[in-house]
Amino acid sequence: MYAHVGAASGGARGFIDLLSSQNRYGYGPLHAAAYNGRKKVVKLILRLTKEHADVGGGSAVLDLLQLSTTNGNTALHLAARLGHSEVIALLLEELGELPAASAAMILDAKNNDTHTNETHTPLEVSRQNGHKDCESMLSAFRDGLRLASEANAK
Repeated sequence: MYAHVGAASGGARGFIDLLSSQNRYGYGPLHAAAYNGRKKVVKLILRLTKEHADVGGGSAVLDLLQLSTTNGNTALHLAARLGHSEVIALLLEELGELPAASAAMILDAKNNDTHTNETHTPLEVSRQNGHKDCESMLSAFRDGLRLASEANAK
């Protein structure tokens, strides 16, 4: 079923499909909101996804945060590239509610820079673009995940 048909019929599954739909370049609603620094829209998308998470098998938020564009950019990559620190804060807040392994997977996801053929994590993207506040937020979150992982390993 197409997402817009499901949404029109009032079905919750169609609604989740709509929030996780992507265009031919892989951009979905969360990507567009993160790219444009639309904090309120990001917050709304995340809240609505959480409210309907049972429809998506409980992993709807994780699935949404993992969605990547055709060149591997997650919403976190896009916010990091453009220095949208408030959006990064919201995304990190959501990552903090996920199991550490899932959060680390998203934080360590690498995109594919089609100009240089290099891959970069959101932290590396923020560093390359000179967004020190975003870099420090991402670095602190990554360090917190590592400390938690080490503590659990003992």
